[in-house]
Amino acid sequence: MARKEKFDYAGEGALVEDEGVRSACVKAATDLEVFFLSRQGLQECMAAHPSIKTIFANQKAKQEL
Repeated sequence: MARKEKFDYAGEGALVEDEGVRSACVKAATDLEVFFLSRQGLQECMAAHPSIKTIFANQKAKQEL
């Protein structure tokens, strides 16, 4: 289990990957605010800002180590 900090994210794999399979599970240790972004919303953001896809690809590579 990984510990997330302020402004970290989880669950992006289901939005970025073509298969769209959910595999993230998050449990909060404290109160938090959650931001929901649909697949379409993320695709629109990535089309406008292609560097977002690079950030997710780099994060996935780190997780696979």
